[in-house]
Amino acid sequence: MQRARGIRVTVLFFTGLIDRAMGDVALTDCFVAQAGATSVFLRDYQRRFFLLGVESLGADMDSTLASLRIRLAELGTRRLICIGSSAGGYGAMIYGLALGAERIVCLAAPTCMTEEFAREHGDTRGPMVRRKILEIPDPFGHDLRNRLVRAHVPQGVWMYFGAQSPIDRAHAEHLADLPDVVLKPLENFDRHNLVVPLILRGELAACLKLP
Repeated sequence: MQRARGIRVTVLFFTGLIDRAMGDVALTDCFVAQAGATSVFLRDYQRRFFLLGVESLGADMDSTLASLRIRLAELGTRRLICIGSSAGGYGAMIYGLALGAERIVCLAAPTCMTEEFAREHGDTRGPMVRRKILEIPDPFGHDLRNRLVRAHVPQGVWMYFGAQSPIDRAHAEHLADLPDVVLKPLENFDRHNLVVPLILRGELAACLKLP
């Protein structure tokens, strides 16, 4: 983590299942610092999309959120951005809503974990992880759409995905008609890892700036 002096924007970055920010964490940290914000990177070693919290911060999601609120206060945070890559995007959405983030950015993130959605869109990735996620009680039915439908994110929910990646597109478009959601397809790109095109197209810097 790098703390930017005198700046009150904090970026919470939720890493994916391989504990990376779709690339080198140090590189992403540098981009955050250059944008004048403070970065905090979160990893979920339980591989449960952050639904059971972060072990180093709390025994469950509620205690993890309580710890994060204390940490954000210690940093003097006035404005919060939550970013999640791949599976981390699921956590970024949930925690961003709970913590009142001004912007939530999801990079090739899953948005619905039900078996029905997976069958309909041919999402065969991580069946064991999906089963473990579905074992966790969720009043929102393991569907981020149900969490977002009555929520408000001031600077929007930015959904990045490769335009030619059918599964990532399907997950993003699942939220397309919600008022705060902004789809950000990367044209002529069919990969899951978005970090290189985001950097080359200047989009990563845009994600980190608040008006």
